[in-house]
This record gives sequence, C-alpha cells and structure tokens, in this order.
Amino acid sequence: MKHNIVLALASAMLLSGCACGASLRANQADLRADNAPIVRQTDSEFVTYLVLSKGGQYSGGTVTEKDDALFLENFVKFNGAAGSDLPGAAAVTSSSGAKFLAWVSYDGTGALTKHTKVPAKSGQILYAYFEGIPIEGGGEVDPTPTPPPTPTGETVTITVNNAPDWITNDGCVIFAWAWGASSTGAWYACTYGEGAKPTSFSITVPSDSTGCLLARCAGGTTTPDWKKATDGAGRVYNKSADITIASGTTTYTCPAWSDYSPS
Repeated sequence: MKHNIVLALASAMLLSGCACGASLRANQADLRADNAPIVRQTDSEFVTYLVLSKGGQYSGGTVTEKDDALFLENFVKFNGAAGSDLPGAAAVTSSSGAKFLAWVSYDGTGALTKHTKVPAKSGQILYAYFEGIPIEGGGEVDPTPTPPPTPTGETVTITVNNAPDWITNDGCVIFAWAWGASSTGAWYACTYGEGAKPTSFSITVPSDSTGCLLARCAGGTTTPDWKKATDGAGRVYNKSADITIASGTTTYTCPAWSDYSPS
C-alpha cells in the first residue's frame, strides 16, 4: 500500500514538473517572438554586393569602405527583388569624372556579363564598370550595344505564353528569331511578361512572318550569334521548337525547348 502511495505522489510530481517545463518553454518562446523576431528573406528578395572600386561613388545609400571577410573594397550592400532595376548612372559616379557604363560580373577568364537587373541569386557580386577604367581580371563591355533591328513597314505583335520559368536563370536573356516572305531569318527583341521569372514574351515582327522561335542567350547578349561556340555575350544555349505564325492569330503556346550547339 505504501509503495502505491509513493508511486502516485511521484507520478503527480513528475506530471506537474512536465507542465511547468512546458509552460516555461512556452514563455521563453513568447519572449523570443516579442524581443528577437526571426526575419526571413522572401523568395523574391536578394542581396547583391555592388563593388564600386576605390574611385566609385554612390548617392543611393551607405558605401562600406572595406570588408576583408568578403574581399570587397568600397561596396554597397543592395537589397532588391529579383528582376528589379539596379542603380543607374544617376546614382553611380566616379571621383575622376569617368562615366559609369554598367554593372558587370566576370567569371575569372576575362569574360564580362552586363547586368541591369537584380540577379536571381543572393550574394551575387557585381562590379561598377567605368569608361576608361579597366576592371582587374576583366575585359571590356560595349558601352553602346547595337539593338536588334526594328521591323519596317507593316508589323504584327505576337505573344508566346507558357514558356518554362528556368529560361531566364543565370542572367540569360531571351530573343526571337523570325522568318517569312520578306526575310530568311532575323533577330528581334522580346518584351518580357511580368514577374522575376517571366513565362510570356511578346515580339513585334513583319506582318508577313510565317514562323519564329525563342532563343535563350548568354547574359549581356545584344545580338545573338548562331555560330558563336564559346561562352559570353552572343552565345545561344537553348532554343524552342518552331512556332508557325498564322494570319490573324497573335497568341501562341510555347513549344518544347532543346539544347543548342553551333554546327
């Protein structure tokens, strides 16, 4: 009988201790929630390190002079949604008066990729490229890229929907190749749909065009080159299957994609 009473008391104390412990943990959780909230980065927000070099200046916020841990000197920690605009020439200047041309990344082989939008990769490091001031280890960026041809005469604008959302990954850009009665084939610029990873693209082409396709090109491309085999601006990585353009039809569903290699 005594054993049973002792066991009952021990069980009651143990249960009471558990309840107190649970209550304490709950209170601690409440304190953490009140005093130290956890801030989570949303999927569309990214940190981009904008390196200005010693002579660069930025009017849009605080410039950090040096961060040995990141091997950066004179940089801005820029927060923005993927696909939003990076600071332009109005906010970026040089103490020497050199003209700001572009934000660029480089792969260590001398190839530079131009960026005008926040990359969809948190922690991306971009360097300010100023006219006449070389980037150590990098090549050159064309300050006045040649735009794709503008159709002359009567035109039609078509929209291609349901493209895969990965085609703009890694800073890649999308162009259209169209052909028809007046052209055996020419490159045309695309207008992107909404969102950080657009899946619709609009193209203005001659009204007598009979077909087109979309091409996924290396970042920094201003005019794609079917024959370019090395990485860098102009390289075509992937292409969609052909789209037959029918008179009076302006909306199309994107067909399958495949890798592309110059023959």
